[in-house]
Amino acid sequence: MIDGMERRAGRVGRPARVSRRSIAEAALEVGLSTLTLTSLAHRLGVDHSTLYRHVASRDDIVLLACDTAIARMDWPVVPDAGAETLEAAGDTAWRTYLEQAVERVWDMYDRHPGLATAIHHLRAAPGQVVLRFTGAIRDLTRMGFAEAEAVLVLDTVLDIAVESYVGWERVLAVTGAAGGRPHSSALLDDTTLPAAMGRGLLTLAAEGMAAAGEAAEHAADAESPGTDPAPASRRGGPAHSAGAPDALHAREEEAQRDAPGTMDRVSARLAGDVPPGSAATPRDWWRRKLAVVLDGAVGLRSPGSPPPDRGASGR
Repeated sequence: MIDGMERRAGRVGRPARVSRRSIAEAALEVGLSTLTLTSLAHRLGVDHSTLYRHVASRDDIVLLACDTAIARMDWPVVPDAGAETLEAAGDTAWRTYLEQAVERVWDMYDRHPGLATAIHHLRAAPGQVVLRFTGAIRDLTRMGFAEAEAVLVLDTVLDIAVESYVGWERVLAVTGAAGGRPHSSALLDDTTLPAAMGRGLLTLAAEGMAAAGEAAEHAADAESPGTDPAPASRRGGPAHSAGAPDALHAREEEAQRDAPGTMDRVSARLAGDVPPGSAATPRDWWRRKLAVVLDGAVGLRSPGSPPPDRGASGR
């Protein structure tokens, strides 16, 4: 797809110095998380005007780079077995297939920092995403899923895969915890990092709620000048009334008091500071999340059901 859109930048008869393919490859080498037109032009040894002969914008470059990275990915294949075996109730080929697919997606993200975030924010789907997705749907229908259920399972798995990776990429990039390693293999053996991260999120949330509460009070005072001040429970103090609003506020206050301890326990689990079975890296944690999703997907398969008859609709 990219080859067909290449253009020559030099004189007729000379090899092109720059093409859409070379731009995409250079963008991946620079890294999508730090990519600028200046850094890309410098990498290729050309000026901006040369780039604009081949691409319309930075977004065009990112889309092209994502398409190139996905095209290179080694997608798993359906085992060479008969339909009766693949569709059997106890067969787990579909599960292995999805596990391998996501492992390779995360491998791709590790090779290209910023790619997961770029794909997450794209306004248009790269052509290779469409090809991989539709191909995987066909594969899953061969392994016992109805087409609609195959779409549901695949979309859920891939959504969670990219969301999880983007989340870890942000956290580890800010804290520097990856230490030069791929984000998915960064060791989470220091409980102070995730615990501090969790408490930081709680602090931000608490500040946001406090600001919202103050804004609401000011709005109420402006609407009803001369009225009594808001009850202590609505100013962040203890609830003192059996009324529904104050009872709700009391529950919110209790949740806020419990949140730091809960976050510390959750953070410790993410860091592996618990009995065996906990995650030691972001990828380990993701594998446990994936297992939960795939356990639920078992009930969506329809072993032995015939594939949909597309002949009737196609006539």
